[in-house]
Amino acid sequence: MRRFTSARSNVVWAIIFKTLRAYTKPGATMAAGPRRVKDFMRRRSSRTGHLDAAGLTARSFGSAMASPPKRVLTPESAMPRLNRIIETALYVDDLERAAAFYENVLEVEAMLRTKTLYAYDIGGSSVLLLFQRGESLGSQTSPNGIIPPHDGSGPLHICFAVDAEELPVWETRLNQHGVAIEGRRTWERGGESLYLRDPDGHLLELMSPGVWTTY
Repeated sequence: MRRFTSARSNVVWAIIFKTLRAYTKPGATMAAGPRRVKDFMRRRSSRTGHLDAAGLTARSFGSAMASPPKRVLTPESAMPRLNRIIETALYVDDLERAAAFYENVLEVEAMLRTKTLYAYDIGGSSVLLLFQRGESLGSQTSPNGIIPPHDGSGPLHICFAVDAEELPVWETRLNQHGVAIEGRRTWERGGESLYLRDPDGHLLELMSPGVWTTY
């Protein structure tokens, strides 16, 4: 049997073995495998073209070597995808008071501090923004561009993901800091939630996996 040493031969043999598995029924002898491959290739060559040296059609070999087409989006052809939420914003009356709660009770790490904004890393995958209420009502202009105005009022709600085995630890920690557990819920998929308030009255939720189809 001719021996192949090129990258092409690796693809050829991969297709041969795949065909052996697909065309050798359970309980058949190994001798039946090559015969089935030969019959399969003969039938395929009659439809798609000539056989190459390994018994594979040139057309099927070209298909195996070809890389999948890249996804090209145009405004008319496809809907672009949203990957995830990067930033979540809360608006507070006193940045220092809010910072003391989030840094000392929840132990989140500050990434940015300005006169009107504190930014915190949440699990290495998202950012919590605390804005001084009323200070972002005007557009922020810089040489790099413009951020349009925004603001919020009243008690808002955000949810933090936590491990199921750490939920009781969180409850103990909150009790030690005098933070009341305002509510709790067990979900149909098995997840659990604890509810608490930050100093500005925003409703915070600590949620373990088993709530949504994605979490």
